[in-house]
Amino acid sequence: MSTITVDALKGKTTAKTVTVTVGASATQSLEQGLAKVYSNYDQSSGDGTLNKSLNISSPVDDGLGKQGLNFTSSMSDAVYSVSGFNEDGVGENDSIGMHRDTGQTKSSSQFFYLCMSGTSKNEGLSSIQIFGDLA
Repeated sequence: MSTITVDALKGKTTAKTVTVTVGASATQSLEQGLAKVYSNYDQSSGDGTLNKSLNISSPVDDGLGKQGLNFTSSMSDAVYSVSGFNEDGVGENDSIGMHRDTGQTKSSSQFFYLCMSGTSKNEGLSSIQIFGDLA
């Protein structure tokens, strides 16, 4: 097995044309397969604390159970994939679901946390990852 040690990768045709072979023959764009935003956000303090993040200029407390994230570098458009979860750390039967609110733009996204009982909560850690194209 060979090892390549570099500080930067740049596609030969264009900067974004680095592909990776996965398995025997399938290829994937390296740039498209990377998360463009991630956060680990603690809502339990009331105003929220951003523990770790990538490409986030600031978190925003948008109200009970709502968290907003402003991006340092904007996405190319408002069509991108969001995944994540929230944990409250208080028990096993009170999981909290998350969905993207209609406030998604190129430069920010908003999330709403809803307890399985149907109530909104500001509790625990949320972890969010966003995939898509940067502007």
